[in-house]
Amino acid sequence: MSAVGRIASTSLLVVLASLSDARALTCPRRIVFDLDPAGDFDDLSALWVAATSPELELVGAVVTSGAPEAGERSATRALAVVGREDVRILRGQTPIGPPPTLSYWSQFPPRGYEEFAEIERFGDGVAVVPDARTGVDFYLDTALAPGAAISVVTGSSLTTLAEALREADRRGVGKTFRAGIQCVLISGGDFRTAEWNVLADIPAAREVLASGIPIFQFGGEDEPKSRLHYPDRQRLWEAATPLTWSIQELYRLYHAGQDPTSPFLPILYDVHPLAYLIEGEKAFRFQPLAVTVDDTGHLVSGPGSPNVMSRVPTPGNDLVDWIVPRLTVRVPPAEAHLRAIRKASASGAPAGLGAALDAAQAAIEGAGPIDPGAVQARLAAVGEQLSGLGDRAPAAQRHLELARQFLLGDPRPDAWRDPYTDRYIRLKLVWMRLPRLPRKKLAAALLVLGAAFWIAWRLRRRRAESGAA
Repeated sequence: MSAVGRIASTSLLVVLASLSDARALTCPRRIVFDLDPAGDFDDLSALWVAATSPELELVGAVVTSGAPEAGERSATRALAVVGREDVRILRGQTPIGPPPTLSYWSQFPPRGYEEFAEIERFGDGVAVVPDARTGVDFYLDTALAPGAAISVVTGSSLTTLAEALREADRRGVGKTFRAGIQCVLISGGDFRTAEWNVLADIPAAREVLASGIPIFQFGGEDEPKSRLHYPDRQRLWEAATPLTWSIQELYRLYHAGQDPTSPFLPILYDVHPLAYLIEGEKAFRFQPLAVTVDDTGHLVSGPGSPNVMSRVPTPGNDLVDWIVPRLTVRVPPAEAHLRAIRKASASGAPAGLGAALDAAQAAIEGAGPIDPGAVQARLAAVGEQLSGLGDRAPAAQRHLELARQFLLGDPRPDAWRDPYTDRYIRLKLVWMRLPRLPRKKLAAALLVLGAAFWIAWRLRRRRAESGAA
């Protein structure tokens, strides 16, 4: 890093050190989302929240994944269902760490990372035209643009962002690059466990934490999280929109794995940074810490100038009641699909299409409830104009149908019953954990159980003999 760059980094650290909480630092709502869409349930859930929240400007999605092709397909499908094909999807660097073989009990069932292959199928059959630029290129282009002020939200390892920092330094623009990224919000890292987004590339995590960019850290593997319990999942399925059915398909794939009947409770880790960007301290508070990463992937807090704003754990603050409405929205995705039609018809459109789109937009605006009859009539008027688009008509018709399904509902005749109630999960967990007990403990438990049965049998027999006498 250049001398100027070191001075700039030191200045940012001083700013962080002076904070008693996060109020003095406002993160831009113009975001780049760095995620692994083929790696876990929460990455795509967070991408949908980012893409449909009107408070946020999602300018790009960087896929940092060990399965980049599957990740690009999954992200493409996820954005298409909410009408956001305008968001660029860039391929990032592949994390250097080998996939761990351990299983975490913080989710249900205790899944080994090698069992996530099923979720990669979410993007099966999706055609992707790879972007000519890489994720590193995109970071540089976006953060070095005049007047750049972005937040980077990471739901995967920090591999791509770290390489962009190195490349900026190699080009002699490290100071400008760091100034363009005003916040990095990391969904990951933990002081008690080796969290995967850090463990996957420890050198990258160290570089980002030492970059001088303001860092917000949201990890904590054993802290309260936004768990989608059975009633919350029912709220999603009952909304009956193209998005909630897509979430259900992702849910089915996620728990398929090696045991299609195993229960689980999805945890939406990666949505938390987005909630903070929108809600600020109503969602989370932070404390400034001097943080490094040890060789095992644990975050370590010690003496020195603070370089990280670490989330203060708040028992019970799981944000589910904030997240579910964000995943059941109707109007923002419908408006995005109508904008896509307008963009596709920018040149050579039928004379009446613009007016029909304006009328449809007017029918769904306002604070009051949507009038289904008026919406249906306005969308039908748009449909009558689409034949004049020629070879662009099929894509426009698809956008129109998705807009209709969001606004008027999309009932499924084959709706699937979700059997995994919290009671069922608790009972299933007892059975699932038995084989994982150490052999000595398992043998001791069986001996105690056997002794209890023998004593009960002897007592019952004595009573029977006494009664016979």
